[in-house]
Amino acid sequence: MDTGKQEVPALSADGRTWYRKKRNIARIGVVLLWLVASAVIFAKYESIERTVLWSETSMTCALLLFYSFFVSYAYRIAKTKQYVKSKFLWLLAVLLGFMVLYIVQMLAMALLDVAEGPITKQITVADRWDPKRGGDNIITTDGGHYELFSEKVAMRKGGTYKVIIFRYSRKMVGLEQIAP
Repeated sequence: MDTGKQEVPALSADGRTWYRKKRNIARIGVVLLWLVASAVIFAKYESIERTVLWSETSMTCALLLFYSFFVSYAYRIAKTKQYVKSKFLWLLAVLLGFMVLYIVQMLAMALLDVAEGPITKQITVADRWDPKRGGDNIITTDGGHYELFSEKVAMRKGGTYKVIIFRYSRKMVGLEQIAP
């Protein structure tokens, strides 16, 4: 039975449908970027390179989605409260802004690594950061500073290795020892 009433799409307080809000457009854009980057990664790369690139892009896109919910929720609370105009909350807003910019920079580096691909290089280890102090980092004799993707890699000072390096994110994978 037709009552003559048409269904109205869900509108927000400002009269826009849910998919026309800026934050939802940004969320849809982040998800589409993640899907396209994942498709390119799975089509173009194999094995460990795929794992490194996909983990980098997925991590940064997930963080951007998290911050899109967190920042919009904090903004909605700040808009409704009267005591929000304190200096501490402005400092918190600036800190959140810098965190989002850092995440966008990490995403840009991961996408540049996807576009360029890994580089095979021969290095000699000058120093190795102690993994107990937070991450396996290698400093090479030519001044390069890289992070090992796998924690179980045994690289010694003075050893020469053939490695696969991602230039922008400074990740090192695919290790083969040439000389002790």
